[in-house]
Amino acid sequence: MNYIYDILLNLNKKVYDFYDWNEDDKVVHIKKAPIYTVDSQFIYNITNNDIIISKHFLEQIYKKTEIYINGSVKTINYLAIFSDGNNCIAIKFNKRGLNAKKSKFLIDEDIDINNLSSHFRKKIISYKIININNKKLNTTRMQRKCYFNIFNIMKNIDNKSQIKYLNYELFSIKSDSKQILINNIKKNFNRDYLKIYDFLKLIGTSK
Repeated sequence: MNYIYDILLNLNKKVYDFYDWNEDDKVVHIKKAPIYTVDSQFIYNITNNDIIISKHFLEQIYKKTEIYINGSVKTINYLAIFSDGNNCIAIKFNKRGLNAKKSKFLIDEDIDINNLSSHFRKKIISYKIININNKKLNTTRMQRKCYFNIFNIMKNIDNKSQIKYLNYELFSIKSDSKQILINNIKKNFNRDYLKIYDFLKLIGTSK
């Protein structure tokens, strides 16, 4: 069994990206957790829909996750990390095998998990979809927050070399014009808002 070590999780019924985490969320510190490489369809279904995982898989991960609590280490009955090499998710199952709680990761941990998973053989895990959820509401909420944060960061970016870098990396345009950058962000926002936000956050925090 393969493991990932020393990560933070924000387990909830709904999935929240790291920039949607709040200060009062119960973020937990995982000492180690089993990690599996799976296909993209599995990642999509286990992230967005209600599923029941196979009993055999539940038995495999039983008490394999260790968590730091008040200076001691305890185990979680059913928790695992899944990645298809591009997207990853932590799932806490109940005893029936339902994906009861989910968590994404801090951006650096997300990158590490996806890179690590590329070294493992893909695992086929049996599951059954019991409810297909509508993710439109969560996506709209995420887009609104990203839009606000993107233009909040843009207010503080005036360095022409940074603007030129963003224009080229995001839109393949050779220009140091801030207005061109803003116009293209607005034009391409619905399709690329997560990519745009990640680039701007990186630039904004490196000043």
